[in-house]
Amino acid sequence: MTEHASDAAIFWRRQAAFTAFRVNFATWLGMILPALAFLTFALGCALLLARRNGWGIGVLVLSAAFLALCAAVAAACLTFRRRFHIADGFVRLEATLRLHNRLSSAAAGVGSWPAPVIPVNDGLRWRPERIGVPVALAIAFIVAAIALPVQHVISRSGKIERPLAWVQVKSAIE
Repeated sequence: MTEHASDAAIFWRRQAAFTAFRVNFATWLGMILPALAFLTFALGCALLLARRNGWGIGVLVLSAAFLALCAAVAAACLTFRRRFHIADGFVRLEATLRLHNRLSSAAAGVGSWPAPVIPVNDGLRWRPERIGVPVALAIAFIVAAIALPVQHVISRSGKIERPLAWVQVKSAIE
């Protein structure tokens, strides 16, 4: 293999690996975002309840962080079987760049690597609105749960005084 062919092989393998990483990350993100949305809603409700009753919120935040970590690991385990490999990245690049199986063939040792194409368009694009809107709503919900004023529960220890009007009415009746 010549130096040029070696450089082309390295280039295309990196591009295929990057494409596979993007697909795998997007799949993982699609799996974890609904779980985090539910967790955020539960955390916001728990924060409101804790603030209303005067409880500390440190345990809630630590619990939410632990549950988010568990959700991230669970999403990684669930998406592991469906992961995109470098060979899948070659196929994606071939389809997008119309390389007619030249990358897969070269990876199998059948043909030569095509010359690098810059910029490489793998046909994938991020849709920030699909990711950003749920994340922004989750952050807004947590901020609202922290910032909204709440009335603290008044403990009812001791004797309850009757209203003055009741005392006056009772004395007038007597």
